[in-house]
Amino acid sequence: MIITVKNLAKKIKNCARKKAAERVLLITLSMLLVATAFLAGMLPADEKCGALIINSNESVKKYSMIQTVFKTHFDGAVAEIDIGSNWLDEKALEKTLLNKNPDMIFSIGSKAYLLACRVAKDANIIYSLGINWQRFAITDKTYVIASEVPPLTLGMTHIFCWTPC
Repeated sequence: MIITVKNLAKKIKNCARKKAAERVLLITLSMLLVATAFLAGMLPADEKCGALIINSNESVKKYSMIQTVFKTHFDGAVAEIDIGSNWLDEKALEKTLLNKNPDMIFSIGSKAYLLACRVAKDANIIYSLGINWQRFAITDKTYVIASEVPPLTLGMTHIFCWTPC
């Protein structure tokens, strides 16, 4: 995990010629990796952990990138569900939850989070790419990876990326 974070730090440092959106995406991916490491450290080592991934729309590039990074660094994914442009039938999700019995649900986007909250009320949910996440009912079993970057952070990123080594 440390090697991966170092690689991301190098990419962020070398982003002088990159667009601001790409820098923000790299920072978001870094936060995702830290959250994954934190949650993996919370779970006992002898238990097999499983995660159900619910993606709001896998055709969105940043959503699919977050899903790929999560699967790469967390090898306990038991199932993946892509809502896409349609709302998923809640019964299908309930059936998947009963069959797979995941330890946590990794929801990508607001649509996926709302569906996960409605169907799996008592599950541990990671809500990633949360824009304006305070508008939703967040429980004590919900972990939010917000994609809103405070203005000071953007300024610090600008200084960090544009300062010569």
